[in-house]
Amino acid sequence: MNNTILTKLEHSSILLNHKGKNILFDPGNFSKQNNNLHNIDILLITHSHGDHLNLENIKYVHEHTNNLQIITNSEVAGQIKDLKIKTHIIENTNSINVDGIEITAHDNKHEEIYHDFGLVQNTGYYIDNVFFHPGDAFTKPNKAISAIATVIVAPFMRIKMAIDYINENPNTIHIGVHNGVANPDFLGWIKNIIQKNLKDGIQYMHSDSDPIQL
Repeated sequence: MNNTILTKLEHSSILLNHKGKNILFDPGNFSKQNNNLHNIDILLITHSHGDHLNLENIKYVHEHTNNLQIITNSEVAGQIKDLKIKTHIIENTNSINVDGIEITAHDNKHEEIYHDFGLVQNTGYYIDNVFFHPGDAFTKPNKAISAIATVIVAPFMRIKMAIDYINENPNTIHIGVHNGVANPDFLGWIKNIIQKNLKDGIQYMHSDSDPIQL
């Protein structure tokens, strides 16, 4: 056990409490401004699409913490530079150590929506060996990892893509994300399809799951 608590928030946003730090991913347009966005130590943004990057939410996070650090890629950093918040550009396969937490980038192309439409810079991030958020990509992790954020609904995919990704990466917990674009009835249908087509023993946590300890 890593004594890390993972909480699935809205859409693709994930909150980790890890080594005494609150680490937040991708508070985009679907994220609610509430206590989940308070006292954040590290904010990671995988790419510049509005459902992952919302300037008002970043301002809100900054206003409700003491020493926020942002980790992201060059494209996002350019879009948030006017906020004047301490930002580290970590991309390609580079890494940074923040208070004993190793954060490593894993660049991969954003999944194709339609030709080059929406093909922004997409950077996934590992938190130690505990969690991997690949952004909007089905990136195969390059090391053993406890949990992965796995896209289950998006304009660039069929559900087969999510099921194959989960089955091809069985030794981890998959957290279903990118669900803000679907209503509860549709998500229930998606959950049923995924769970009926997974190999035995694979752990999949749907968007309505409680916080989990990794």
